[in-house]
Amino acid sequence: MTGSSGGRRLSLALSLAAAAVGLALSGCALQEERRGHLLVESDVQQVRPGMSQDQVRGLLGTPDTTSTVAPVTFYYISSTVRGAAFLEPSEVDRQVVAVYFTQFGTVDQVGNYSLKDGKVIDVIGRTTPTARGDKSLIEKLFKGIGKKQQLFDPGKPQ
Repeated sequence: MTGSSGGRRLSLALSLAAAAVGLALSGCALQEERRGHLLVESDVQQVRPGMSQDQVRGLLGTPDTTSTVAPVTFYYISSTVRGAAFLEPSEVDRQVVAVYFTQFGTVDQVGNYSLKDGKVIDVIGRTTPTARGDKSLIEKLFKGIGKKQQLFDPGKPQ
């Protein structure tokens, strides 16, 4: 009886170890995520010159962004990113559908752009440049050493 009980314990321990290893390795698996507007190609092909902005919204949905200058343009943006646990994801695909309108508010043309048509730019920088440049930690700590400091103004009576 003791032999079968020990065999079960060993089997249970091996099963738990295999499950733990499987769980740890699943965190390292490559992950792919789609973000943004997931447009169907047949819907995009239905957008024709002469359609109104409302008709385009009804067909493709609300645009992700619109142009801020004339002519009005609707942009529908989607991207695919890949990454693994603890690694920064990288963009592997991007699709931008741009619907350009005439000055009268009707579709002029439709553009379809991918990642190879442009480059990634950081529109919002998270740093503010300074006039004197960045000081190192050492410069900040020792900023007053070596300078003469006057405790009293020699021109004023004490």
